Amino acid sequence: MMIAMALLTRPELLIADEPTTALDVSVQAQILQLLRELQGELNMGMLFITHNLSIVRKLAHRVAVMQNGRCVEKNNAATLFASPTHPYTQKLLNSEPSGDPVPLPEPASTLLDVEQLQVAFPIRKGILKRIVDHNVVVKNISFTLRAGETLGFSGRVRFREKHDGTGAAATD
Repeated sequence: MMIAMALLTRPELLIADEPTTALDVSVQAQILQLLRELQGELNMGMLFITHNLSIVRKLAHRVAVMQNGRCVEKNNAATLFASPTHPYTQKLLNSEPSGDPVPLPEPASTLLDVEQLQVAFPIRKGILKRIVDHNVVVKNISFTLRAGETLGFSGRVRFREKHDGTGAAATD
């Protein structure tokens, strides 16, 4: 919302301080794409402040690396990411995850076995707050969770899907 309000004035310069922090990945990608398009349409300069190096790598033409409030290195993005000269920049770039994830050992016992899980929250309307529909946030997900294992879910919510109340979960 703040970005939209700032762009209403058709600025020559947009200063965006962590504009995509705390957004899920798909919304973040949409915001970044929109900013790129608007930057081209408006011929607008953009000062993009972020801690996220992958965003900087995709978005910036030039990069300034800050350490304790001071600029320790600046260069065009391609050069800076390919050949950083300052030790702090090198340390930052070396801290980025790379390579393939290390496979975890196969845990032994099954803690939870879930088939076709669905989760829906009621949508209430009116003065009596009657349920008029459901917002489905998980639809037909099946998984097994074993001892010592961490299972991560990532994605986006699609609104206005119907909930049919099916699914099962079992534990030992």
